[in-house]
Amino acid sequence: MRFFDIVITDQIMWLVDLCYRLIPNYIIAIILFTFITRLLIFPFSLWAQRQSVKLAKIKPQLDDIKAYYGHDWRLVLREQRKLYKKEKYSTIVSILPLILQMPIIIGVLRGIGSSDYLSELPSNALLPILSALSAFALCYVQNFYNVLAKSMNFFAKWGFAIFMTAFSLYFTITSGIGFGIYWTAGNIFAILIQVICNLIYNPKKYITYEICPPVKKDKELIKRQKAQQKIDVEKFMKAKKYLVFYSEASGFYKYYKGIIGHVLDNSKIHVHYLTSDINDQVFKIDHPRLHVYYCGPRKLITVLMRLDCRVCVMTMPDLHKYQYKRSIVNKKIEYVYIDHGFGSQTYVLRKNALDHFDTVFCYGPNYNEEFRAMENFYGSKEKKLVNVGFGLFHEMEKNYKPKKENKEKTIIIAPSWQKDNIFESCIDEIMKELVDTKYKVILRPHPEFIKRFPRKIELLKKKYENELQLDFSCDILNADIIITDWSSIGLELAWAANKPTLFINTPEKVLNPDWDKYGDLIPLELSLRDKIGVSVNMDEINTINEKIEQLKEIKNARAVLEAITYDTTTAGKDGGEYLIKAVKEWK
Repeated sequence: MRFFDIVITDQIMWLVDLCYRLIPNYIIAIILFTFITRLLIFPFSLWAQRQSVKLAKIKPQLDDIKAYYGHDWRLVLREQRKLYKKEKYSTIVSILPLILQMPIIIGVLRGIGSSDYLSELPSNALLPILSALSAFALCYVQNFYNVLAKSMNFFAKWGFAIFMTAFSLYFTITSGIGFGIYWTAGNIFAILIQVICNLIYNPKKYITYEICPPVKKDKELIKRQKAQQKIDVEKFMKAKKYLVFYSEASGFYKYYKGIIGHVLDNSKIHVHYLTSDINDQVFKIDHPRLHVYYCGPRKLITVLMRLDCRVCVMTMPDLHKYQYKRSIVNKKIEYVYIDHGFGSQTYVLRKNALDHFDTVFCYGPNYNEEFRAMENFYGSKEKKLVNVGFGLFHEMEKNYKPKKENKEKTIIIAPSWQKDNIFESCIDEIMKELVDTKYKVILRPHPEFIKRFPRKIELLKKKYENELQLDFSCDILNADIIITDWSSIGLELAWAANKPTLFINTPEKVLNPDWDKYGDLIPLELSLRDKIGVSVNMDEINTINEKIEQLKEIKNARAVLEAITYDTTTAGKDGGEYLIKAVKEWK
């Protein structure tokens, strides 16, 4: 520490002595010294304030990055770095005042030990109490005026305030009068600096959104999830399993329904259904050979790695690419992928998303063509392709009941949850055009959008209080007009209700950069838009009412899909028979 004392401590004590020679009172001298050091650091504090405002300004974008790329921390870091570079934000600058203060604090602590008076312990409680109160006052001011503190939760803000108060009290009692005076004065000057910085770089001038604390977590739900997971995972791991289905949420059961029903009705196989939704509708199904278990996303990582069964069916792509791996316990498991929508696999799935599946259910000839083209392009393992109709189409058509003609005409805006979807890019422009129409307009966010972006939902609630629907109480197929972007709801509407859709050409939902390298394959998302509906470019929103009238010219949207799909009426049987055979013939 000798080098530190020469470079830092000696210079600090020289400055303290200089202040004492100017004003021969150690208390005032230390206060003057503290003022001088804070004044020297002030430009860096102002610089840090500017960086804090920048960070708060881009916080919604950072939240979006976590929501969109949370499955892979490497993608999160990459996107964050790109955003920081674009906005010229520096994490080092943000903590620069703290970095500069640390050697000064250490130097003061070491320097006062050489002074008999300054190293004396306080003779009464006044100075320690003042030190503690100044620390709490600083935290209090920061909690209300610091732009970043406003986004912290209650415990983080006031827990830190209590810690700093106790820390200040203890150190002033144990470190001497000199440090107590320095620390108290430093806190008071820091309050002034915070106020001045806020006046110079007022966050309200730069931040257009409302800064809110984090959404409160449902503690009772978390407690119930932990308890249920502990019981269910233990049962799941002990059970003798041949056929396992995994579901990410309650809504995914509809893709399995017909297949599971056929397996249960036409075999003695027990179906083990693992779900990451504690409120999954499957828990309400009573069948002696259907066993349902809850497992949260984190625990699922180890559960899948230790999976032991014959066949595992899932709708979740990217197996073995990120945190969810193939089993290390049983490497002969046949992994079957079932798509949770009818579309192009080259366009909406990530590159090599299905390379670690053994079998894929194909809903139409385009699936077979696309998978073989991708396998040839990458030289990857050839998968077993099973031709199975899209059972959800059949279920929706079977259950569809047209609404009565005298009911109110409705438009439902139901976009995907992808980045730059309708709610993020052009909802205000659309609502402006629809305000004087004869239709009742309902906003229907995607379930993933509701789950991942609660703040955006709150903003939608405030802006469109009477039109936002989150409980999905109305049948979307009974809408007179559906407006979407790249969601598969347009295909479902065309098949089940034989109605066209109005598509908004928001930025495309492309997750695979190689989508156009597999030959002459045209993704269905592009080829079908103007066959089962009418598409509107972003710069044509003002013509949306004219486009709605053009929808009347499309008379048979279902026929377009019937020509490119396998038989939907036998989808459950075909898929179920394959799984029964796969389980029985497994080696």
